[in-house]
Amino acid sequence: MYRAGDCVETYHRLLDRPTYISLGTIAHKQGRVAGRTPLARSQFAGAIGTQSIKVFNLAIARTGAARS
Repeated sequence: MYRAGDCVETYHRLLDRPTYISLGTIAHKQGRVAGRTPLARSQFAGAIGTQSIKVFNLAIARTGAARS
């Protein structure tokens, strides 16, 4: 059974442990890997927690471990 998407934990490469990151880009990559795995060996290396948003002319981004 394969799990992918916004409702599963992903391996965080900086924290070296599974963590919950609800991002469409990560969910998309996990879905592609889960779809390919039965046919060929494919692996998702994990995430580093990069997020960005642009509102009008203002761009905001962060990378790394978030503090809770």
